[in-house]
Amino acid sequence: MEAVESALADLADIDLSEVSSGSLGEVCERLQRASRQLGGSRAALADRFAQDGSWWADGAKSAVAWLRWKGGDGYGPAASLVESGEVTRHLPEVGQAWREGRLGEGHVRALRRAWQRFPRLHPHLVAAQGKIIDLAAEQEPKRFWGCLQRLCRQLDPEAYDAGAKEPEFSLHASTVLDGHVRVDGLLPADVGAQFIAMLEAARRQLQPDGTTTPELDVRRTSSRNVEALQRILSAAESQGEFPTVAGARPIVHVTVDAETLATGAGMGWLERFGVPETPVSAEFARRLACDATLRPLILDAEGNLAAFGTASRVIPSSMRRYVVTRDRHCRFGGCQSRIDEVHHVVFFSNGGPTRSDNLLGLCWHHHHLVHEGGWKVRGNANDAVECTSPKGKSWISRVPKPQARLLPLVL
Repeated sequence: MEAVESALADLADIDLSEVSSGSLGEVCERLQRASRQLGGSRAALADRFAQDGSWWADGAKSAVAWLRWKGGDGYGPAASLVESGEVTRHLPEVGQAWREGRLGEGHVRALRRAWQRFPRLHPHLVAAQGKIIDLAAEQEPKRFWGCLQRLCRQLDPEAYDAGAKEPEFSLHASTVLDGHVRVDGLLPADVGAQFIAMLEAARRQLQPDGTTTPELDVRRTSSRNVEALQRILSAAESQGEFPTVAGARPIVHVTVDAETLATGAGMGWLERFGVPETPVSAEFARRLACDATLRPLILDAEGNLAAFGTASRVIPSSMRRYVVTRDRHCRFGGCQSRIDEVHHVVFFSNGGPTRSDNLLGLCWHHHHLVHEGGWKVRGNANDAVECTSPKGKSWISRVPKPQARLLPLVL
């Protein structure tokens, strides 16, 4: 460990900007190999650590819990490390190849998947380690998994068919830092196909006819998928067919004090079942307050709830309908997406009036940019508004002209 730590300390002291441009790729490749070697050694030691039980002396429930606590990488990486070490214990030649840098963690994950999925093939996989290592050296992990499946079927078709049953499907959503939500899982083919089709349909609505301003059209598909999913959820919620949660329709609840809402300094709290749970930025709260239902809460000097007022919409439904009819689509420069939210040009939290000349129809993405992306909007919403980027580039957006009505032609 002293030798490894000394070498890594020397590496950290090197000014990488001085590495000659002609050797950058070679250096990256050599460092990747070294990283693989370290990963293989970590996995082998983690497996031994899990077996000897010394983690118990520190009060940990398992080796994974101990590594999660000490390493700080989270449960997933710690569990993956221990499981990979266990598999390479049963496949020592593979473990040795990993420690020599000839294959990587992705290859071992694929092999671990086969090991867990096809238990009847364990003797065959042990005997075929040389072939497995050769396949891993020739393929990246995704292709290696396909080759590994074909190899498993060749080794024992019946054992393969017994293990190739339909996997366990799941959908997991968890809240991480800043209230963001991580989503992952595995969907059945039919449900997944329906979801992808709906996501693509909603995503296409973001840029109909190719009219989006080029500077705004550089987001990756995965980024546009977030806005597309928001549209799907909004459409589903508007149908009013959801069951209630704790006696209320599913809705986002945020608690924020008046000073934070007015000044933009401070934070609010996302609630779950009425209990403040996740801190959010003031701009996040101000964006929601543009087009939301507000319920005043009155606290005493010690911060205890003393009373609460009547909930009311910031923008009355009739005014919102007027804005949607007037603007027809998002008023952000060059955007033809449908209106998701109504924005106060002069922020409602800053005393902006709820009048038609101060209300602008925006899609979810551009409403987010105005509040949390540094964009500025000013002007008369009944005439023209100016949208200015953080770099100072501006677009003028005018009220769409009324569409011409075609009268029926009688011959």
